[in-house]
Amino acid sequence: MILIRPYLRVNRYRVRPFHVVFFIFVISNMGGALTPIGDPPLFLGYLKGVPFFWVLERSWFPWVIAMGLVLAVFFVMDTLSYRGLTAAERHGAEGAHEESAASGVHNVFFLLLILVAVFITDPPFVREVLMVLAAVGSYVTTKHEIHRKNDFNFIPIKEVAILFAGIFATMIPALDWLELNAASLGIVSAGQFYFASGSLSAFLDNAPTYLNFLSAAIGLHVGPELVAGVQQIIATKGAALAGLTGEHAAAIRATYESLVRYHYDLVAAGNVPVDQIMVNALLANHPLHIQAISLGAVFFGACSYIGNGPNFMVKSIAEQSGVRCPSFFGYIALYTVPVLLPVFVVIWWLFL
Repeated sequence: MILIRPYLRVNRYRVRPFHVVFFIFVISNMGGALTPIGDPPLFLGYLKGVPFFWVLERSWFPWVIAMGLVLAVFFVMDTLSYRGLTAAERHGAEGAHEESAASGVHNVFFLLLILVAVFITDPPFVREVLMVLAAVGSYVTTKHEIHRKNDFNFIPIKEVAILFAGIFATMIPALDWLELNAASLGIVSAGQFYFASGSLSAFLDNAPTYLNFLSAAIGLHVGPELVAGVQQIIATKGAALAGLTGEHAAAIRATYESLVRYHYDLVAAGNVPVDQIMVNALLANHPLHIQAISLGAVFFGACSYIGNGPNFMVKSIAEQSGVRCPSFFGYIALYTVPVLLPVFVVIWWLFL
């Protein structure tokens, strides 16, 4: 949201529909696949107990490959587009003798406040209150002239709010059913979770889709015996590890070690929530499943205008700036199918 208006302004002499589409691909979705502050699904995973840098540690190489392939396609298309410009169009920007300038720099403080708020988990609702205060403070303290120069208005967020209110109202029962029946549908391998979470994230909001497939993976692999075993070890402050035997011994040990590594304070206090135990059981024993769900939700969110909230906002802002954007089905037919899907298949083939 910060970058889209400067991006359109800088390229306005030669902007084409594909410039907006690849902005959505790279900036609104795939670029944020490594940390919880990069994309909403990973933020929800962080709130559920996935460590902040866990996805970065495991997924940076698939991310580099996917981003490199998409940017390579963009480079080719942009180069061909530039060569097709007339001489007048090529030199339009230079002839205008424009100068760059940055206004409203104080808003960096509010942006940093939002980033800091991400890490606040206690007391409840402090994080959300700080984010709202930062947004209000930014709007109130920014001069009207800066808003005018940026063509700032609330129309894009209103459109997104209305659209996604309808999506959320209708998707929850379907996702609840999916969570309860994932095993019976045959979704068991990492690759299946990747494509299943991705296919739904392409047309539903990818954040709740991520949560549902995470719950489905936990239900598939984490049983009550494992949870009870870990709780016993925590209660005995690790003493029960010495006599640990049975079918789930290795998984229980790995889960406990994961909890000690990532949540030592909770383990030391003997107060580890069941949700944390289940998520760490998945992290320790089936890490590829969480990686697959994370990449699927974030990457495939770029497949349509409604795969991720910012996608539709970018489209709305671009159209208000006079840029002609592809239709809903044009976006999918001209860009998603020929560009994204082959890249996503390569990632599955190489890593999942």
